[in-house]
Amino acid sequence: MVNKANIGAGDVEIKVGTETVVLRPTLGAAMKLSTMQGGLSKLVQRCSDLDFDAICDVIIIGGEVTVDETTKQRIFETGMIDLMVPCIEYLNNLASGGRPPEKEEGSDDAPLGQNSR
Repeated sequence: MVNKANIGAGDVEIKVGTETVVLRPTLGAAMKLSTMQGGLSKLVQRCSDLDFDAICDVIIIGGEVTVDETTKQRIFETGMIDLMVPCIEYLNNLASGGRPPEKEEGSDDAPLGQNSR
C-alpha cells in the first residue's frame, strides 16, 4: 500500500479497502498501544510477523477507526503484507515523539523494526 508520511509531522496515510485512514501519532495512541501490546518494540515485531490482531490494533487506535467486523474484514481484504510497512512506520513515529525518526549520517542505528522488513 502507498503510504505518505508528512501529511502532519508523523502522520501515515494508508488505504484500507476504499477508505483512506490517517494514522496520527498522538500521546494517547502511544500510551494505549504501548500498554496493550507490552511495549512498542514488541508491537513492531508482531506487525513484522504479520499478526492480524496487532495490525488491526495499530490501524484502529492510530486511525481512530470504529471497531467492528466490517473494519476487520476490510483490513483482511487489503492484506496484512500491504499494511505491515506503514504500521511499522507509524510505530517508529510514535517512538520518536510523534514525528519521523531523524537519521544521523553514518549511523548504524535503525528505527524499530527496520531490520525485520
